[in-house]
Amino acid sequence: MNFFFHQRYKGFFFLLFLVPFFSCTKQAEQDRKPIILTEYPNLANETLERDYDGLRAFANYENEQIRSLAWNGIRKSEAKDLQSFVNYAVQQDDSLIWYSISSHLLNKAQVDSIGQHFENGWIKSEAVCEVFFKHGTINTLDILLGKPELLLQNEVCAKSVGGIVAGVQVEDSSKKKIIELAFHSEDETIWRNLLYGFYRSELNRPNPESELHVYFNELLDERDGFFSYEMDQYVTRILGKVGFLHVMERRSDRELNQAVQLSNELARNIAKFEHSALNHRHIKRLLNHTIDNVVAQSLQAFQEFDSIPEQLLDMIEFEIAPITRDAEVFAEALTVLVTNERDIEGYRNKLDFMDSENEYLKQKILPLYAEIESDEQYLDRLQSEIRDGGIGGLRATEALMNYFTEHSQNQDAADEVRSLTLHALEEGDRSVISTIGPLLNSTVLFDEDSFEWMFNQYQDFVEMSEWENEEVLEEVLSNRFPDQFEALEISEKPFRIPNWERLYEMGTNPFWVLETEKGTIEIQLDPLAAPFTVSSIDSLTRTGVYDGVPFHRVVRNFVIQGGDIERKDGYGGLEYRIPTEPSFKSFERGMVGIASAGTDTEGSQFFIMLNWSPHLDGNYTIFGKVTKGTDVADRIQMGDKLIEASIYSR
Repeated sequence: MNFFFHQRYKGFFFLLFLVPFFSCTKQAEQDRKPIILTEYPNLANETLERDYDGLRAFANYENEQIRSLAWNGIRKSEAKDLQSFVNYAVQQDDSLIWYSISSHLLNKAQVDSIGQHFENGWIKSEAVCEVFFKHGTINTLDILLGKPELLLQNEVCAKSVGGIVAGVQVEDSSKKKIIELAFHSEDETIWRNLLYGFYRSELNRPNPESELHVYFNELLDERDGFFSYEMDQYVTRILGKVGFLHVMERRSDRELNQAVQLSNELARNIAKFEHSALNHRHIKRLLNHTIDNVVAQSLQAFQEFDSIPEQLLDMIEFEIAPITRDAEVFAEALTVLVTNERDIEGYRNKLDFMDSENEYLKQKILPLYAEIESDEQYLDRLQSEIRDGGIGGLRATEALMNYFTEHSQNQDAADEVRSLTLHALEEGDRSVISTIGPLLNSTVLFDEDSFEWMFNQYQDFVEMSEWENEEVLEEVLSNRFPDQFEALEISEKPFRIPNWERLYEMGTNPFWVLETEKGTIEIQLDPLAAPFTVSSIDSLTRTGVYDGVPFHRVVRNFVIQGGDIERKDGYGGLEYRIPTEPSFKSFERGMVGIASAGTDTEGSQFFIMLNWSPHLDGNYTIFGKVTKGTDVADRIQMGDKLIEASIYSR
């Protein structure tokens, strides 16, 4: 009896505690409601118009979320007087303004002037470093290196050093200072950001055997403590073969099987070895990796060599090619065998099977058929693929261009290529036409009398609102017939306006769940920062159109991309578009963005970051972040399907 008494009052007191909590939560929701339903729509109208003055009116709004959206909108709006905007930024010295102005095309004098104000202490906001990341000069770098304490404490300013080094030639003395600063830092992110320029670009990367290269390696040996997978990835890229050996000696097979991005970086560095050293035990470890992506990357690296040792070839021919069930690994293995003049005829049946299983690998598989088929058989194959269109037609057109380059003097081949090109234009397949420009520009295939029918086809595409096809022909006609061609006016796709009531119902913490062939990826959406994008994603998801759509683009150690609900090959679109909604966040690993062909051209296609890529910051929309399943994203390969997408709120 006493037990139930205590439990009863325990629950009573718990309820008393929850009352103010729920009251506060309810009040917060009520405070948010008028903003979502009133201010957001008004701000959205100014965003769609890219009205600089209209957005500036919202930039001083009391609500921080509204101010952020307004300044992000200004990032993609043209300032009427950029110098006045710069002067305003210096005067206000506000972080939102600095992030916004960083996306505008500042000239060297403006950047150096901002840098001088920063050096003199007139600018105190460290967010100004976002301007230096995108537009920094040697002068800016010198100013930053004169503030070592700042660089060791502020991630954005450390990143700005990396951004400058990625794009501007730097003296060895400055490179040494940057490397020293990085190794003095106990903060992994600061270390990474300072060295980003060396990782991103070869421009200032230390040459092997140089004093700077040796110095970097010495600091590496002297540093005690833990190196994360990402840090080892940077070491591998920056030091090449030396970095490869340094990391492989420290990492076990178990660790490498967990660290897919690091393993891919190590696999790329196989190309840094000499032919005689390719039998190295560490290289064979990567060929035995448990993740297919890494094995495929290792095999790709072997293709950088004219030949590889017989022992490795035997391993690939007898232990990998016949056993693997992964189509990409199989195709890469056969490519290595062909490069090394090994016969692949015996793999014909398996090649046919793999080709039928994953059309997204035709770029790798079609050249293999060229090795085992006659010219006539191969052209028939390309013709069939082009006529079917889609991703197969796209890759067959690319193969056709390679074939024509090799047989340009053969009249029969030229006639066949011309016929296939004309058929492709008549069919209007977007994927095929996207790659057909070089053939249309060929004077061997199409003479000066081709203007009329090309223009008629261009006109048809304009009338059918086939924007992508129209752009290809417009470029060809402008190039080949500049005196005859005059571009037609075309109507733009309409913008989709968010369902504001539905956006409010979703709350501030909705999740997008992607069930894929490799596992589940859970993404926390950000409707307040990207209302247009999240509203569109929500609407499309609830209709089920994402279900069964493949990831059509995979760039190892960069992104996986999917969501082409129209064509499933990367060239599909929607009947509407949504505006670019840049973010103040950085494109860290796990961030989810929306694909774009330019400002305000976004649709249904999305991408998931596999690695930090700050060069994308401010240019693309970030609408969510992976909270579960980054390891699943690491394993995704081109052609893997999104089985089912759903949205729920917490």
